[in-house]
Amino acid sequence: MGNPHILVIPYPEQGHIIPLLELSHCLASYGFKITFVNTQHNEERIRNASGLKVKGKIEEFIERINASDSDKISCILADQTIGWALELAEKKGIKRAAFCSAAAAMLVQGFSIPKLIEDGIIDKEGTPVKMQTIMLSPTMPAINTAQLVWACLGNMNSHKLFFALMVKNNQSMKLTEWLLCNSAYELELGAFNLSPHIIPIGPLVASNRLGDSVGSFWQEDSTCLEWLDKQPPQSVIYLAFGSSTVLSPTQFQELALGLDLTNRPFLWVSRPDITNGTPDAFLQEFEDRVSPQ
Repeated sequence: MGNPHILVIPYPEQGHIIPLLELSHCLASYGFKITFVNTQHNEERIRNASGLKVKGKIEEFIERINASDSDKISCILADQTIGWALELAEKKGIKRAAFCSAAAAMLVQGFSIPKLIEDGIIDKEGTPVKMQTIMLSPTMPAINTAQLVWACLGNMNSHKLFFALMVKNNQSMKLTEWLLCNSAYELELGAFNLSPHIIPIGPLVASNRLGDSVGSFWQEDSTCLEWLDKQPPQSVIYLAFGSSTVLSPTQFQELALGLDLTNRPFLWVSRPDITNGTPDAFLQEFEDRVSPQ
């Protein structure tokens, strides 16, 4: 029998892909064979920098691999937001592990949904009955109901869809042998005490290992490093909004002007598609005014 073979299935967003790639590197260093699944769209974006290969339909792919005698898939490691992958693993009789790329507190909020409904804090669609501050446990920070992970999306349709997905995924996660989280006991002791079956394995960041990190949708821009090295320690404001956040033109301009008014050096990771409709003239004028000379 060869080394255990793990099929890794991420949610197709950069913030989910990168930590699962880091975990995959760690597992590979211990002798596990890793097959990392990617979507066609994201694979084309990542391939510009890394050259990862795309896989086809998951179930057909599993059946083809498991038809061999020596290379069968031992475990499916899937992002906890894609419960169908865990259900597929159970159907195929394959061991299952779920991975949360975010904080354990997000998982705990999801697990608390039945009690929140029972206590009348939210309705059956996840909408807060009223705006109030609650505590999921005495050892966790208080949270306003408007900031529950599914209720803070700013769009009622997205709110309802995300809430329904969390409810469904709660059931799928019951099928797993392991529930892993990109966090640490020291960071979220209260959350781990409330849900002790969550296993902290983080933080998973590229600096934890040597070599180039893969998974970014954009090529690395190192031109800022010389400027950054000249700034005093802890003096630079850093901003990054992930791979999917979109700002309105007004939000973008207000943020840009607010940064300018701080009179502090800042490093803003701004995607080409972070906003739609911001005038090019404003962007050019702002860049000319604040760029290092």
